Amino acid sequence: MEFALETQSANLALLLLLFGKARFTQFSELVARIAIDEQTFEQQAIPLDQPEATRGFIAGSRQSLEHLRLAALLQIREALANHANLARKEVFLRAEWGRARDELISTIGFTATTFDMISKPVFDAIEQLTPHVGDLNVEEIRNVGTLLERTVIKTVAFAALQCC
Repeated sequence: MEFALETQSANLALLLLLFGKARFTQFSELVARIAIDEQTFEQQAIPLDQPEATRGFIAGSRQSLEHLRLAALLQIREALANHANLARKEVFLRAEWGRARDELISTIGFTATTFDMISKPVFDAIEQLTPHVGDLNVEEIRNVGTLLERTVIKTVAFAALQCC
């Protein structure tokens, strides 16, 4: 009987580990340690035909459920904290993106007419990327640089044709 209680306590501790960090890296091992075949379960099972055994089972079940509740509550709190942190980072990232965009546009806008010819296509290309700012790859950002180069070349060629 004492061995069975120790085994049950160890299994409960392993359940707590399952709800902790180890569940990501050692899940199979933890489940294998907790699992028990039916024959072994029946051999170690404590009959619940006595009132004291029933009370002990209920108390142990309550304790197990309390541990599970606490583990779940901890996971919920961590998820909420992570969500709030990610939301703050998203706001900061979008503000930084907007400042960088505005600085670039002000740098390439030489005159009122060049805004329409150079800055506007670049601004529009950046705005298309803005909703995905946290998931951009280097190639997408380089494409804006390539668009800027092409637009400047077209503008210079157009200006050269106009003056001659």
